[in-house]
Amino acid sequence: MRIGKLDRRIVIEQQVTAKDNWNFDYTTWTTYATVWANKMDKGVTEREEVDRQTALTRTIWNIRYNSGVNATMRISFGGLYYYITGVEEVNRRQEMNVYTELRN
Repeated sequence: MRIGKLDRRIVIEQQVTAKDNWNFDYTTWTTYATVWANKMDKGVTEREEVDRQTALTRTIWNIRYNSGVNATMRISFGGLYYYITGVEEVNRRQEMNVYTELRN
């Protein structure tokens, strides 16, 4: 892995359930890890969701290997949230590619 290519600081977040002041459950996001990454944009597609067009920007993030990262998480970068759709091990657990979608 070429460390110099990891030029973006990203936050990987996981969804958790917490209790509010009235003891009701609610879902929120919390930081799982803050890591360095390489960002590779892979294009934009559109799809229709409930009578509206939605643009999907596909991005691949290359990071150091972390066995806990999975498709239930999201990445926060630049004030935007990239939802993880898949992960791929690269170079025998030295690094990994994290596939995401930015939904507009």
